[in-house]
Formats: sequence, C-alpha cells, structure tokens
Amino acid sequence: TTATAMNASDEELCFHCVGGLRYVMLHKWLTYAADFRDTTRDWLVTLGLCGDGRVIPRTVANACLGCAASLWKRGWLSSSNNGASGSNSDGGVSGEQKAAVMVENAEAQAHLVGMMMSHAQHRPSRVASQGELFQLAESLMSRPFASAAGGGGAFNDTSTVYTATQASALLINLLGEIGGTSNSGAYNLPLEAHRRIHSDFEAVSNGLDATLHLSMTCLGGAVRTLTDARTNQQDIGEGMIGLCASIVALTVETLSWEFGAGSSRSSFVLGEGRGGGAATVIRPPERWRESIVRPDFLGAVFTVYTAVRDKADGKNKELSHKIRQLLLILSSVSGIIYENREQRQAYAGFLVDGCLNVLALLHQEAIGDGSTYDESLAETETVDLCGMVARIVATFHIEGLCELPSFGNLLGAVAAVGNDLLQKSLSECERAKGDIDDMEGIEWRREALSHLLDAAVLLADDPWLLGGGGDAARASEAALATYLSPLYGTYISVRTRMASLEEHYATLNSEDLDEIREEISEVAAEEEMVAASSLGRLNVPAAVASLSALLNDCLPRLKTLFEAAIGSVSTPEGGISPDAAALLEEARLLVVCITHLLTDDNVGEAPMIPEAIIRASRPDDKNSDSTVAAVGLVVTSLMQLAEYQASMVAANTSDPRLSPLLSKTMLWFFNRWAPAYILATSLEYGRDGQSHSRIVGAWSSQESASSAINFCSTLCLHYHCYWPQEKQVQEAASLLSLNLAKRGTTMRSVMIKCSSLAKLAAMHTFTASLCHNCASTEVAAATANAHAAGRDLSEDMVRGYCRLPYADRANILTGLLVASSDVGEQGGGSMFNEGCLLPVQNSFSSLVQAIHSKQIQAHNVNAKEMTCLCIELYRGIAKASDIPDIERIPRFITPSLQALSDLMVHYVDDLTICELLLRFFRDYAERFISVLDRDQCLALFHASSSLLKSYSGHHCKSRAVVKIAASRLEEDLEEEQSYSDILCAISLLIHLGTKDFIDICSTTNASTMGSNQVTDMIFFGLQQILPLMSQGLLQFPALCTNYFSLVGFMMDTYPDKVCALPFDLFNPLLESMLFGMSHNDTFVAKSSLRGIAGLAREHLKSKALSIHLAQHADIVDKCSTRLLHEVVFQPIIWDRLEPAGMALLPLATIDMGRFGVVVTTLSSQFGSAENIQRFQAAFQSLMQPQVVQKVASGGYEGRMNRLKFKAAFEEFVKEVHSFLVLT
Repeated sequence: TTATAMNASDEELCFHCVGGLRYVMLHKWLTYAADFRDTTRDWLVTLGLCGDGRVIPRTVANACLGCAASLWKRGWLSSSNNGASGSNSDGGVSGEQKAAVMVENAEAQAHLVGMMMSHAQHRPSRVASQGELFQLAESLMSRPFASAAGGGGAFNDTSTVYTATQASALLINLLGEIGGTSNSGAYNLPLEAHRRIHSDFEAVSNGLDATLHLSMTCLGGAVRTLTDARTNQQDIGEGMIGLCASIVALTVETLSWEFGAGSSRSSFVLGEGRGGGAATVIRPPERWRESIVRPDFLGAVFTVYTAVRDKADGKNKELSHKIRQLLLILSSVSGIIYENREQRQAYAGFLVDGCLNVLALLHQEAIGDGSTYDESLAETETVDLCGMVARIVATFHIEGLCELPSFGNLLGAVAAVGNDLLQKSLSECERAKGDIDDMEGIEWRREALSHLLDAAVLLADDPWLLGGGGDAARASEAALATYLSPLYGTYISVRTRMASLEEHYATLNSEDLDEIREEISEVAAEEEMVAASSLGRLNVPAAVASLSALLNDCLPRLKTLFEAAIGSVSTPEGGISPDAAALLEEARLLVVCITHLLTDDNVGEAPMIPEAIIRASRPDDKNSDSTVAAVGLVVTSLMQLAEYQASMVAANTSDPRLSPLLSKTMLWFFNRWAPAYILATSLEYGRDGQSHSRIVGAWSSQESASSAINFCSTLCLHYHCYWPQEKQVQEAASLLSLNLAKRGTTMRSVMIKCSSLAKLAAMHTFTASLCHNCASTEVAAATANAHAAGRDLSEDMVRGYCRLPYADRANILTGLLVASSDVGEQGGGSMFNEGCLLPVQNSFSSLVQAIHSKQIQAHNVNAKEMTCLCIELYRGIAKASDIPDIERIPRFITPSLQALSDLMVHYVDDLTICELLLRFFRDYAERFISVLDRDQCLALFHASSSLLKSYSGHHCKSRAVVKIAASRLEEDLEEEQSYSDILCAISLLIHLGTKDFIDICSTTNASTMGSNQVTDMIFFGLQQILPLMSQGLLQFPALCTNYFSLVGFMMDTYPDKVCALPFDLFNPLLESMLFGMSHNDTFVAKSSLRGIAGLAREHLKSKALSIHLAQHADIVDKCSTRLLHEVVFQPIIWDRLEPAGMALLPLATIDMGRFGVVVTTLSSQFGSAENIQRFQAAFQSLMQPQVVQKVASGGYEGRMNRLKFKAAFEEFVKEVHSFLVLT
C-alpha cells in the first residue's frame, strides 16, 4: 500500500504468500465464489504488470504473474465457448462440504473482493474473457513500439516498457502452464482435464493462435525499432532491449508448442542427431503460414541479429541469445506450412544467406586479431550457428539446398568454420600440453564440430544422391567433394595429434579416467569418427592419401619402438614412457580412422564393401586405378605392421610397448575388412555397372585370397600362443577366424589349405587334455606327439596355447569346426572329426571314467580344471551352428549329455562349474533344439531335468538374494552378474519350451514329440527355479525380463499345469506376476497380465483353482484389487491397456458378487459421493451381465464379446481417469 520499495524480508514474505495463495486456490478451487476467483486472478495480473519494478520487486511481480497464469489455466474451460465441462472436478471435496465452506467463507470472500477493488495504488483491471485477456496484452505490448514509430519517446518511458515486458512474461507463463512445460506444482485436477485444456487452448482463436499473432506482431515492431535505432545511430535503453528479448522468448515458446498432446496428431519429429536435437524438425499447422513463412521478415531478423551481436554485452547478450534460439526454431520449420516448392526455396534461401553472413563474421573473428577475440561470446554463438546449419540441412535436404545460388558458399562456410574449430582445438591442446582439464573451450568446440559433422553426414548420405537425382545429384556430389572433403584431412591430422598429446600427458602424470567416463569418451569419439568418415568418402582417393601420409610417417617410429622392446624394459619400473604411449595412441587412432573409412559395421548382416569405395573404383572413374592401389597400399602397410608386431611379441611377450590395445585395434580392422574384401563377388553389388568395380577383384583371385587368409590365420595363431592372457586380443583373434569361415564354401576351401590353420587345429588336437596347470613334461609329450604326427609345433607355442582361458580355447574350436565343416573333396572332414571332435570326446571320457572309478577325487584341483576345460570345449562345439549338415553336432553331443549333467552332482557347490554347465545346456538348446529328433530331445530333456534338480536342490537353500535399494550402477551390474547362473537356467527353460511350437510348425514328423513331454519338462524346471526367485532378484532387469518371458509364456499357454502346482509354489508364482504387472518395463507388465488372464480363463473353463480357492478364498479378490489399484487407476495403464482389460474380464467373471464387493471397497478412495457414483456407474456399464455370461460360456460368442469388452474397457479407463485427481 506504500509507494516505497520493499525491503528484503518483505520481498521474501510476499513471494511466499503468492505461492501459498496459488496452492490454496488450486486445491480448493470450487469452494470459492467465481467472482472472488476472477478478482484475485485479475488483481495478481495488475500487481505483476504495474510500475517499473521498484515498488513491487520483479521477483514478486513475476510470482504474481505465474500464479495468475495458473488461475487462468484452472478456469480456462469455464471461460471458453466449450462451457464448464471437464472443469468441475472438486479435488476430493463432497457437495455438502463444498456448500458449507462456501457459505462459511462467503462474507470473507466478499470482503477481500472489496479490498482488492478499492485498492488505492493497484486496482485490478477486470478481464471477463479470454479475448479480453489477449486484447489487454496486445495493447500493453504494442504500445512501446507504436510510440517509438511516432516519435513518442518510448525508449525512455520505463513504465510503459516495463509493463509491456511483464505482459509478455504473463503469456510465457500461460503457455508454460497449459503446455505442461512448467513445473510450478499440482492443480488437483485429473489428467483428462489437463488434456482438454491443452486441446482447447490450441483450437480456439483466443488461445494459441492469438498468442502467435500477438508475438509475431510485436516481433515485427521490435525488429523495426532495432533497425531504426541502428540506422539513426540511436542508443536503446536496457528496458527496451529486455522487452525485445521477452518478445522473442514468447515467439520461441509459441513456435515450440507441442501440438496434439494426448491425441493422435504430432507436429514434432525428433531426429537422432548426435548433437542432441540437431535433426529436430517442426511441422506447424497450415493456418500459421502467413505469420511464419515471411522470407523478407526472416532476412530482417538476421540483420537485427548482426546489429545486436556487435554490442553483445549485458542485455544485448541476452537478446542475441534469444534471437539465435528463434532462428534455430525457424530453421526447423517444415511440412504443409509451405504453399509450394517456390515458397519453400525462398524461405530456405533467406535462411542460408543470413546464416552465411553470421558464419563469415565468426570466421573473420576467429582468424583475426587474437587480442580482440572474445571466446566467451563466440562459444554459444558458434554452437548455435553450427546447430542452425545442421537443422537447415535436416529440414531442406540437399535436393532443395543445391538449387540455391549460395549452396557452394554454404559448403565453403561449413569447411572454413570446421577448420577453425579444429585448429583452435589443436592450439589449445598444445598450449595445455595434453591436459584435458586445462584446455579452455574444448567442449563447446567439440559440440559445434559435432553439429557440422551431423550436417555433413546428412548431406553426404542423402539417398537422393544415389537414386534418381540425375545431373543435379552428380553436380551436388562434386560440390560436396570439392568443398567438404579437404576437411577430412584436417580432421584426422588434428585428432591424431591431440590424442597423442593427451596420452602423453596422462602417462607422464599417471592419470587415468574412471571406467564410466572412459567408456562415455570412447563412445563419443567413435561416433565422431564414424561421422567424419562420411567426409572422407566424398573423395576416397584424397582421404586415403591423407591417411597414408600419416601412416607412413608413423610406421618407422613404431618399428623403432618395437625393436627397442626386444630384451629390455621401457623404464626402470617396467612401465611405458610418455613418448611411447603417445606414439602408440597416434597409431591406434590412425587404424581406427582407416577402419571407419574403408569398412562398415556389418554386425548381423553380410559383410560388404562400402558403397562409396565401390563407386570410387568403378572403371568410368578416371581415378579408379589409383584408388584401388592406394587402398591396397594402406591395407598392406597394416598387414606389415601387424606381422612385425606379432614377431616382436614372440620374442618378448611382456613388454608393454608392444601394446595389446594396438593389436586389438588392428584385429578389429581385419575383422571388418577381411570378410568384406577377400573373395568378394560382383553378384553381391548389383548389375548396374558397379559390379565391375575394380576393388571387388583386388583380393578375389586364388593367389591374393590365399595370401590374405594365410596372413590372418598366422596372425591369430601367434596371438593365441604368445599372448594367451590378453583377453580382448584373444576375443578379436578367434572372432576373425570365425567370421572368415562363415563367409561360405569358397572361403572355407581356401582356409582349409592354409598351413597356419592346420597348425592351429593340431594345437587343439594335441592339447585337448592339457589344463592351465599342466606340467612341463605334459607339454613336452604333446609336442612330441605332434611331431610324430607330422605337425611342427614348438614347446613355447604349446605352452602358451595351454595358458589360454578355456572360453577362448572353446571359441577357437568353434572357428575350426566351421572352417572344416564342408563335406566333399574340398572339405575338411578329417580335421572336423579326428582333429576337432574326437580329442574332446576322448578327454571327457577319460575324466568321467577317472571320477567314477575313484582314480581321482572330484574335488581335486586337477579334476576341477579338467572339468572346466571339457565343459567349455563342449560349449565351443555347441556354438558351431553355422555349418552345413548341422545334424552332425547333435549326433556327437547327445551321447555325452547325461554324463555332463551328472557332473552337477559332484560340483553342485562350485558355482563356477554350475554356471558352465548351465551355459552349455542353454547354448546347445538355443542353437539346436529345432533340429533335434525325438530321441535327441528326450536325451536333452532328461539331462536338463537332472541338471536343474541337482542345481535347485542345493542353491535354493544356500543362497539368499537381497537387492540393496540405494546402490550405484556399477554395483548393480556387478551384483546382477553374480546371479548369472540363475539367468542361464531361466534361458535354458525358455529355449526348451520352443520345441513344442517348432514341432507344431514342422512339415515332417521326424523330430516331433508329444506336447506333454515338453511341458512336463518345462514345468519341472520351473518348479526348480521358483524357490530361487524373490522380490530382490526381480529387481535386476535382465533376470526380471527373462523370468517373465518364461512365466508369461507358460501361464498363457499351459495354465492348467500352473493351477495344479502345490500352493507353496503357486503362491510365489502368483505374487511375482502381481509384482510384474505394475513394472515399468512394458514387456514384463504385459507378460504378467497375460499370465494372470490365462489363470482366470482356465478356472472359468475347468475350475482348475478350486483346490486353492477352498483354502485361500481371497486369491481372486487380491488379484482384482491389486490390478485395479496398481494398474488400472494409475497413469501406467496406457501402455498396457489391452492386457489389463483382458485380465480384468475373466477375474470379474469368476464371481461377480465378490467382484462387486471389491469395487465397492475401492470406490471409497474417490472421496466425494458424486465421484463414487460415477465410478460405480462406469463399472456397471463395463460389466454388463449378458457380456459376462457369454464370456464365461466361451465359444464364438465369448470371443466376440471379449472384443466388445476391449473397446468398452478403454472407454471405462478414460471415464475413470477423467475424475481421478493427480497429486
């Protein structure tokens, strides 16, 4: 009431009073008279708009506007033409209570209305409708610009400008509240009411459209004012700058509106750009065309931005940031808003021209006088402008952009800015000497570069360039190669140099990232290099030449380093010097870049040479010969490097300068290169002339293919024998052999002739009975046996092979089996049987006989080692499913299944061996269950039964699974790994259960067995697993998903057997499904709901639950209550709507009387009598007796009525949620 400014304590008090007022009014909305609500709302608007921020501080004024916006939203439907429907939720207050409170407070409300209306300084301006609200806002917001245009001195009228700024803030708050982006608190309204308000606001003229019209009108005024001020060299006050920034923010909020929330429409398409939304596309409605698609106005906005950025300090800095946000939004506009292609092209042209002008300024500043370069201002501007380039490319595509006169300039600007970013990053890295924490601006430069790389990928990989673009596409492709490809050479030179410096610093200071940060950094770098490879593929010869130059510079230094490792250590402490670490990292990164340029990640697909490499080596390309030669030279250089390093490893296995990480990276390259390039055929690349690409034939002759394959086999053999404990190297080496063998008969026929592969097979043959702890005499004996058989093996190699982890020896065996699997003259039948399978069988038979005859104690260390080895080797055989005549594997394994299962009896208390056995049976069932005949299936089922019985009998008693709620991610993953044996057991049952469906679909009866035999086995196994499952164990995602996959399938398919389970097993199974139906994983929830539905339907059909219900009558009631309370009445219902309804219907049908009691009990939670009545009426409409009766009787009418119920249930959920209050 005073004209003096508030002190700090009064300001804080008023701020919290506004917050309290908001909470009380929203939660007790209907207990207040409409006149009191409207007067309070309008008075808050008056307080927020009045003055210049001195009497009422801006914090309090903004709080008043935020509260007023909330009150406007709460009464929006009652103020619109739609009436008050949907807004009558009383928030849990009964009609009688509401009437009593209103009568009780009527006098106080009238008194407060009088006080507000007669306030001396701040009398409210009454606003009777939504239209009047926007009229008020328009008059206030446009007044400063009208005065400025007429010379009224608005620049100095702080009160007018302040009021206009606050009016803009009111609309921003209203958009946030109705759009759902504000986190201001609860409305005590059901979700349906929020959706209806949202829908009404975007549909009526006095809503979103009015906001857009007002914001664009005022934005035009702001642009004119700022342009005139620049022309007349007139200073603009901070208040006017703040008003312009607020109007721009309002425009951004309006254009960012998410249309159709809760409906089927969608106006936003979010891409997966690596830059975090770089590929966002906005599709406004057609009716906004006149407001948004104004190319000349767009040019004016860029002009204003250029003027504002020259004085980017204080308020100008905020305004320039807001304008960039607006330009980012306008760069993303797409869809039907454009009337025709010409209008779209004109709009794109103004965007590109404006963006180019700003990018040119950025480039000049970056290469200009360093003393005047303000990095703090350049940071956000560069990131936003690069993001704008990416959005323009994502919106208009190269097909539209290539027609613009400024297309070449755009590409040149991308290359220039990218080059600036890279060079600045390198300079900063050199200044900080590789210390990442000391580098300034490195993060924002990487973000900006990622936007440019996103744009380059969208341009280079656009399908239009390859299909149907004609001459325009070829010209565009040439332009891309001319402007953008040189950036690739800069990128790889800068990135390798920076990586070298960073590694030098980390080694010098003994610093290392933690595992999580290192993994994140590695993934980000990998994505960046994949994107950069698109630049290189624009001009393959130039890219390969750049890489070759760097590689040729690195190789001599690497060889010198490797030579120094012979017979010495790198430092007195046995570590590695910073210079050596830097060199190795430089080499590794070069190999990574070569890999991404020359190969694609073809996991799960047939390995193929990249399309860009194929096109660059076509005969009609004048550089095709030089391209093929350059690619061959790079590959040969890598082969020579790998060969030289492997030979050094054989001489000195322990020196870290030989770098297992570099070896793993080179093996990664060969894993992607060899299957794609060696013995490639023209048929794989079409018949349009590309099939004659010269690169296809580079390694397709017998001589070149044999040489390359022999190199790969020899390299793998050396790594297996001399670096047995380097896990990642071993995995990559065994994978290389397998990937080559899986490429087909032609590849295998060449592999089988390689001496190195024969030596590797001999290594397996003569060491199949040698464990890690084998004696030197055993190694010597194995070597002698190999010599006697004509195989030249050295003791060192045999000893190293025996030190391999058993899992790696199993992987090697898998590759050998696939490589020698062809039958016939060119096949390797002898190697397959005598060389691979027979030694494993002999070793296992000797072990089993020794244990049974008590020649060796089962728990003897040697016996355990041999057991682990044999199980892993059998598992390696079980993974060889990529062979012709696949039935050979089951014929070999089946006789040994029971003996393998019996090992569980001896080693049930050894969790390592238990898990190995479970993994073997799981892998065998997964890969071969479809081809097993009846006898083989029975053998597998019997062995699995005894295995699971022994396993469960011990572990369900000895292991307590407790999930700690507050634990870190690493601890969760580690703890989940400790229960991987249970996961294996569940997966085994899942794979065994598929046999029934395979037999049903089979066209022959050769492998068919009775359904009961399958289900009996699965339920026997399920009974063994159930005692291990607990709420704690179900907290682990992988275990939970697999468990419910098994349970949901069995409950839905064979509910009769579940109902027959003893209650001490049935109850925990039911509890686990009740737990799963509200799980956040929809797969788990749907599996649980289908399982419950299967139980209920089975009881309706055969009264299968009668025995359990006789002793526990509340089983069905508990299911119904929890289903309604935890699923149907919760927001999660929408992603599991159908299975929830199909579970509720049979549960209710079992006993409608008891279900009615459940409904009556639950209805009490709705508070008011009106809501209770609506709830019960909705249930009566849903559960119509004739529908329920026909569902219970089954048959055709039962199925048809279930379909009707499905639609009715959706309407029921919508009705109930329309008066369920969100708290």
